[in-house]
Amino acid sequence: MNLFNGPPFKFARSNKLHSNFVNCVRYSPDGARMCQVGSDMKGFVIDSASGDTLGELKGHKGTIYACAWSSGALRAQPLRGAAARAVTPPARVRPADGGRIVTASADKTVIVWDASSFAVLGTYTFAEKPTPEDMQVGVVWVPDSERIIALSLRGDLHHLDAATPGKITALIKALPRPTARPTVHPTVAPTPAVSPSLPRAQGHNKAITALAVAPGGEAVVSASYDAQVTRFSLASGEGRGVQGKGHTNGVVNPPPALLLPCPSPHRGAARRRGNPHGLPQVDVAIAGDTVVSVALDDSLRATALGTMELLGGPVPLGGQPSALALSADARLAVVATNKALVVLRPAPGGGLVPPLVLSGHAASLTPY
Repeated sequence: MNLFNGPPFKFARSNKLHSNFVNCVRYSPDGARMCQVGSDMKGFVIDSASGDTLGELKGHKGTIYACAWSSGALRAQPLRGAAARAVTPPARVRPADGGRIVTASADKTVIVWDASSFAVLGTYTFAEKPTPEDMQVGVVWVPDSERIIALSLRGDLHHLDAATPGKITALIKALPRPTARPTVHPTVAPTPAVSPSLPRAQGHNKAITALAVAPGGEAVVSASYDAQVTRFSLASGEGRGVQGKGHTNGVVNPPPALLLPCPSPHRGAARRRGNPHGLPQVDVAIAGDTVVSVALDDSLRATALGTMELLGGPVPLGGQPSALALSADARLAVVATNKALVVLRPAPGGGLVPPLVLSGHAASLTPY
C-alpha cells in the first residue's frame, strides 16, 4: 500500500503488510488512523502520521473486501466574530468517533471490531448453509447511528444492528433517524446469530422478464434472467426471494409466438415492449398461495407465496420451456417447451402423476 502526500501529491512511504491484493483502505473520522484490508484475510490499523502498525484484525477466513469506521453525524462548525458574518456557509465537521470498525468478507460474514483493542465485538452470518452468493463484498456504517448496511455478492442489502452484534434487521425503505445514540456496547464477542427466516432487501441483478400480481393485489412476484423469483409486498416494499436452491438458470422471456392470452390478472402481468399484440409473459404464475415458475434450467418449480419456501423439488420438463399456464386452483399446469406440451397434475396421494406429453406445435395454449 503506497501513501502520497499533497497536493501536489508526492510519494511518502509504503507498507508491505499484505501478501495478496489490498482491497480497501479507509481513514478514521479524525484522520489519525487508517484501516486496510486485503485478499490475504488480514486487516491492519495504521497510524496515519507515522505509518506504524497499531494492530491487526484477526478472525476472517476469507478475502476481506471492504471496511468502514463508526462515525458521528456531520454538524455545522460554530463560527465567531467576522467569520460568523461571512456569506459563505459554515464548514461542516465530523465528530471524532472511530471507536469501532466493520469488515465484510468472502467467508460470508461481517465482523465488528473494537478499534483500540482489535477484539471482535460481534459477528453477523446470513444463512444456515451459506452459498457463494452470500459472500459479503461491501459495507458502510451509517453516520450517527447504530446501523450498518452490508452488500452480498447476490446483490442483497442487509441492515445490521451494531448495538446488538449478530442481529439483522430487514427493511428496504428508509428507517427513522435515531434521536439518541446508544452508548453501551458489548465488550465480549457474542455467539454469532443466524437469522435465515428474516426477509432481506432482495431484488434482481438482471433484466426482469416476468411479473405476476398476487390475488388481492397485496404483493407482486417478479422473475428475472438471473434465475431469481422474488415476492415484493406492496404495503412495506420488502422483497423476499425463494428460500433454498431455486432455479439454476434464467426464468424465461418467451418469444411472442409462444405467449399465452391469459384472462386472469394474477398471471403474466408483465408485457414486452415492441410486442404488437400486447400478449402477457406467463413464465411465472400465481394461483391462490402458490407461485409456479419455469426457467431455462428446463424445470418447473412451485413456491409458497407467503414464505417463498420451495414446495418440493424441481420438476423436469424434458425441453426448454417457453410459456406456462396455470389453473385457478393450481392443480393443473401446462407448459410449452421446444419439444412438446407438458401437462402436470397432482397425484391423489401426493406428488405428481406422470406428465402427459402432447407432441406437436402450439402457438397458443390454455388449461381451461
